[in-house]
Amino acid sequence: MKKVISLIIIFLLFVGQIFAYDFKSGSLYYNVTSNNTVEVTYQYTDKKNYSGLTIVTIPKTVSNNGITYLVKSIGKWAFIECSSLTSITIPEGVTSIGPLAFKNCNGLYSITIPKSVISIDDYAFAYCHNLKSVIIPNGVASIGKNAFQACGMASVNIPKSVTSIGHDAFFGCSATINCYATQKPIGWDANWNNRNRGTVNWGYAYVNSFSLFAKDYVESKLNEWQKKGEFEKVADWQKRVTVETRNTKIKELTKKAEKEYIEKYQDKNLKFELGSYDAENEVFMVYNQKYGNLLVPVPIANAQQFKQQWSSIKISQKCFIENDKISIAEIIFTMSNGKQFKYSNQASLNYEIAQIDYNFEPIDLNLQTSSNAAPQKGKQTITTTQRTVGTSDIDVNIPVSNTKQNNTFAVIIANENYQKEAQVPFAANDGRSFANYCKKTLGIPDNNVHIVTNATLNNMKYEVNWLKKVIEAYGGNTRIIFYYAGHGIPDESKRTAYLLPIDGYGTDVSTGYKLDDLYSTLGNLPSKSVTVFLDACFSGANRDGQMLASARGVAIKAKSSAPVGNMVVFSAAQGDETAYPNNEQQHGMFTYYLLKKIKETSGNVTYKELGDYVTDNVRKQSIVVNGKSQTPTVVPSATVGGNWESWKLK
Repeated sequence: MKKVISLIIIFLLFVGQIFAYDFKSGSLYYNVTSNNTVEVTYQYTDKKNYSGLTIVTIPKTVSNNGITYLVKSIGKWAFIECSSLTSITIPEGVTSIGPLAFKNCNGLYSITIPKSVISIDDYAFAYCHNLKSVIIPNGVASIGKNAFQACGMASVNIPKSVTSIGHDAFFGCSATINCYATQKPIGWDANWNNRNRGTVNWGYAYVNSFSLFAKDYVESKLNEWQKKGEFEKVADWQKRVTVETRNTKIKELTKKAEKEYIEKYQDKNLKFELGSYDAENEVFMVYNQKYGNLLVPVPIANAQQFKQQWSSIKISQKCFIENDKISIAEIIFTMSNGKQFKYSNQASLNYEIAQIDYNFEPIDLNLQTSSNAAPQKGKQTITTTQRTVGTSDIDVNIPVSNTKQNNTFAVIIANENYQKEAQVPFAANDGRSFANYCKKTLGIPDNNVHIVTNATLNNMKYEVNWLKKVIEAYGGNTRIIFYYAGHGIPDESKRTAYLLPIDGYGTDVSTGYKLDDLYSTLGNLPSKSVTVFLDACFSGANRDGQMLASARGVAIKAKSSAPVGNMVVFSAAQGDETAYPNNEQQHGMFTYYLLKKIKETSGNVTYKELGDYVTDNVRKQSIVVNGKSQTPTVVPSATVGGNWESWKLK
């Protein structure tokens, strides 16, 4: 009997030891795999606990019973079939993503794999049909079989570090595979290309990417430079090679790498075709197969001679690094008499090298502005209109803020060119200008501002869902701005309002985005504030009396949708009015006065002051120019009451 009891005690102690190696922290389960390390694992008996996961942040460390463990891996089946999962953050330090870890996670749209990951195992992301963006860092050595089968990426970059790719790793994908490797990884079988719908570019990134070119160049030169010379005293070597001198050397070598890269990869045989001359603007249009149509300013006094000498004109170029590739800064056309005329993109020629993992102590490769930099960002607009298009006064000298609103996020939808309905004049201008004010005047970081010109219904749903995920990820510590310029449509029977995507039909509300759904999605989340700007109207006729023909408006009068939560809505018009364009300023009238007030105050304006200014000026201007009323409105939700009047955008 004593022996049996002893065996039972030993068994219980043994079981206790097993369960001591499995524990739960937050919503995740962990399994101890070795000394002070754990893997995120899946608990089958508690599958219901994972089914509702939407956003997951895996910590770098986790504690249990007073012991702190490092999270080193995502285990087998860890998040399999978590269809509601839309966002996951994997910390630096994780080295492997286990088999089937994210299989059938159809809610995932993008994922960033940390640099510490070495292996992505079999079926890790298989059947994540909506996975559009994957960054595989340099350092990953192996990608398992069927790892990304049937995913939705348009392109994938496979770094040079990958030496093994399993069978059918990208089977069923339509992705373009850009492989940094100069040799095909082990496991890349002969039928690989035939079983994948996309194309494969071997050595593509290696040949064309400046970051990889610079890595090889700087790494080899610097490793040689920092060695102690045969005839160099230790004290002299220690004085010569310091953190400061090495950083200086890196910058020097990077500049040399830039010069050699441009010299090696620039197109030395540029060929152009001369197009027509615009006498009003005094510019020639020239065409290049690679760069398309370009505008070259040539004074009218020289235009005829320029055309006559075209076949003998000498063409040269100045290049720079942009987005990790070579790009054109200037193209110089020199006539026989020495006169020069230039195409210039006036780009901001700053660049960064991302994910350069040198084989010496990690350093910060801080690249400065290219030596070939032009003064400021510019753009070219080529249109078929017969009149000269000027620039609005709100689009010049935009105030720049010294502060950053890191927790403010903006989505801007600017629908101008509809597939089935009339265009919305200047809507694209509105969106671009509003985005500029968000970034420059309101101090919202570039990555926090999403602008979509000519958005489809899926584009609009995706951007609203992005805002939803942001609010949830930040725990409500956010301020949200949603701007829309374009058509709206009403439901004729229910009189509810819809925003119309560019692929929508004015006669079919099922092709639109319901305004009530927008308010509900954003307003019912715990954000500090949600501000909606609508440069659209829901009236009975457009500016020329036709139904949804050529106005910034809709066909049938709709009832007003009610904001919810901490929301305030600024609308361009009310009742049976139409939201008109301001042809002189090439903006919607509502947007023009909205941005004009933000410019005048550098964004330091209360919502009440902003609303009063826009309403007063739009109402006056519309009567004078159009002979009809347009009265913008500001509608707060019942929750915010009168507090909204003192709110500010900045």
